[in-house]
Amino acid sequence: MLNWKVHPKWYILSLTFTISITFITLILKSFYYDVDYHSFITFRSTTLRGYIALIVWAFLGEVVWVSYCIRELSKITKPFYAGLIVGVFWTLWFIPIILNNEGIFPQLPILPFFIRILGVAGMCAFIYKNTKSGICVLVLQTMSNFTTVSFPIMPLNGGKPTYTVFAVIGFLMMLSFWFFSYLLNKRKQQVMIKNTL
Repeated sequence: MLNWKVHPKWYILSLTFTISITFITLILKSFYYDVDYHSFITFRSTTLRGYIALIVWAFLGEVVWVSYCIRELSKITKPFYAGLIVGVFWTLWFIPIILNNEGIFPQLPILPFFIRILGVAGMCAFIYKNTKSGICVLVLQTMSNFTTVSFPIMPLNGGKPTYTVFAVIGFLMMLSFWFFSYLLNKRKQQVMIKNTL
C-alpha cells in the first residue's frame, strides 16, 4: 500500500486522468451548445477543511478497501475483472445512499453512476496492477474527488447529460488503457518468443 517508488509517469497519469476526462466533457459540451468553452470550464474551490475531508474520504472510504479487494481478487482472476467486480459492489453500496439522496452529490442518476464507478474501479485496478502502489491509487481517487467538487460536472451544477457523458468518456478511456496495455504486453511476448527461437 505504501509503495511510492514508482515511475513518475504513474503519478502523472493518476493526477491527470480525471481532469482530462472533465476537460474533454466540458469542451464537447461547449461544441454541442455552440458556446465558448470558458463558460463551462469554471473552477469552484471549497474550504481547506473540505479538501482535507476529500483526501481522508479517498483514503479510508475508497483506496484502502478498493486496493485490498483488487489485490485479493487478482489472486483468483485477472486484474481487469477484479476491477469490474469491485465496481459492481461499489455501486451496489451507493445505490441506497443515492436513492435516499443523503451524504452524496444530489440528483445522481444510477446508470451513469454505475458506468462511472466501473471506469474508476477499472482505472484503480490498472494503476494498482502496474505500480503495486496504494499511494498512486490514492492520488487517482483524490483527484477524482477534487475534480467533481471543483468543476461543473455533477448533475446538480452541470446537468445529468453532462454527467452521463463524463461517465461514458471515463469508462471508455479506462477500457482503452487496458486494451493498449494488452496489445503492448502481447507484442512484448511475441518479441521474446521470436528472440528465443
